[in-house]
Amino acid sequence: MLEIYNDYPFQANDDGSISIQSGDVRADDTRNIVMSLEIDAERPIDASDLVSIDVSFYNLFEKMRLDKASRMVPLVKGAKEVEADKEVVVERLVTSSAKTVIKAGRLIKENDISMARTLLQAAIERVEDSVKLSPDVLSPILQRLKNIEVKLRENAATASKHFMAEGTDLYSRMDIIDTGGVEVHDRIFEYRVIGDIDLYKCPDIKGTVQAQMRDGYRFVIFDLSDCKFIDSSAIGAFIQMVGWLRKRGGEFIVTNIVDSVRKVFTITRLENHIRVAHSMEEARDIVESIISATSR
Repeated sequence: MLEIYNDYPFQANDDGSISIQSGDVRADDTRNIVMSLEIDAERPIDASDLVSIDVSFYNLFEKMRLDKASRMVPLVKGAKEVEADKEVVVERLVTSSAKTVIKAGRLIKENDISMARTLLQAAIERVEDSVKLSPDVLSPILQRLKNIEVKLRENAATASKHFMAEGTDLYSRMDIIDTGGVEVHDRIFEYRVIGDIDLYKCPDIKGTVQAQMRDGYRFVIFDLSDCKFIDSSAIGAFIQMVGWLRKRGGEFIVTNIVDSVRKVFTITRLENHIRVAHSMEEARDIVESIISATSR
């Protein structure tokens, strides 16, 4: 089973392959395609040619000639079986649930009620099978999926707009930190990020902040001096952590950002949502000013 989590157009070919069109990419930009592929362990598969990339580009060194290049991406199967990463599975379920609800809404609009119901029931079964992995995250999603199914049974004619709204809301994710019963304090958690921040690193970073919040922290400073790149997943994670910390009267601050990351902040206007300090000392001063202002 193949699931594609980006909104890029794709099509199934006659030979059984899937073509994904990621669109135009500037020379100074990157494009991530996130997917999951589940295969039958008993079925032999030649992983050496499982993924291929075809690129068309204008060759600046040859008077803007249109050239093409192709590359196979080899995948190597490990010597031993390993369990799926829990955080990755949870993120997959949240994303696929949102996409399923939105797709069901479109099907209802096209009057294909039966297929919409089938998709929704399959999504409910997938979440039910894995809810124990992260009850705090998946239980609310499971309940929302069941509520949506009830609305579909009650009034399919008006369910389409509701489905689209619910799916979009699931994409934005819900806060997963329960601050009840935790005694917060004014100490600062300072975290130096090593390397780039992308889809695969975000769960670890969010888990680190969650663990500190359970210990009562409400002020977090990220030192990004060793981070050269952040993608859209990092942007979403930053905004999400801002919400967690501000909900308990704290703050999330980033500092020492390099030019390549600052460019992303500028393009996305992240500085309108996230406090940015030029140095760790300035970040600490911001925290002290917040504490002083709230203690008056």
